[in-house]
Amino acid sequence: MILLAFLVPLAIYSLLLARLNRNAHPVMVPGPWDCAGVLLAASGVLLLGGPEVLIWLHDRWRLAALLGRTHVFQHWGESWYFWESLWIAYFIVLAAGSAFALWCQRRKTSIYNINPATFAEVFPQVVDQLEMESLRSGRRLLLIFRRAEDKGVRPVSMTAEYAGTYVREGRRPLPPEVCETERVHQDWVALELDAFPALNHVTLRWEGRHPSIRREVETKLAEALAKIWTHDNPASGWFMSIALCLFSVTFLTLMGMVTLRILALWR
Repeated sequence: MILLAFLVPLAIYSLLLARLNRNAHPVMVPGPWDCAGVLLAASGVLLLGGPEVLIWLHDRWRLAALLGRTHVFQHWGESWYFWESLWIAYFIVLAAGSAFALWCQRRKTSIYNINPATFAEVFPQVVDQLEMESLRSGRRLLLIFRRAEDKGVRPVSMTAEYAGTYVREGRRPLPPEVCETERVHQDWVALELDAFPALNHVTLRWEGRHPSIRREVETKLAEALAKIWTHDNPASGWFMSIALCLFSVTFLTLMGMVTLRILALWR
């Protein structure tokens, strides 16, 4: 049953990925929802695998106690409350860990079924339509900020703003092109791009103290992506094949279990 509990959620998750990558347009998924899908894929093992390990430990301890070989938890192991506390502690840690994982993903946005080259063409247009500007450092880092003339306030040096938040958080050294510019406004966000061409996938990682810029950019980006028609994505076929294989293994396993049960009853 542990095997089935592992296969079924993973098959459902693969089916969801196949559907996302088969959509007619690119699909934006918030980071917490993306992480929730991963938790769904691992839910069988997390919900049943951990308790099964605790049951195995309890049985091993009881066998060792009968043979007089217990050296660990010699007195605690005799208490039913001790083992029940382990179960409760496991599920508390599981819930807290899942919540923490979801919280850590709040700064990320995943875009499925998008060619990174197409995204590189669309994103600058989105920033320009919002009357914002961007500075690029390398291939992955973008700095997006409001134009100073639109806000009617005096621009500040990016050195203080960038070094005071992004660099202090241990991200990376200050890009030279950012140090030299005086055009950057106080309202800014840093955006890291992780592209996966083989899967037609792009991940956005946002940093900064002005989430309003992120909301505006992502809203406009969603509108732009809705107008893009995607071609056949091979990742959809890959995930669909994985889902079909997992469902097939699950069905065959169930049929085998039923057959063995029927044979046992006939005897």
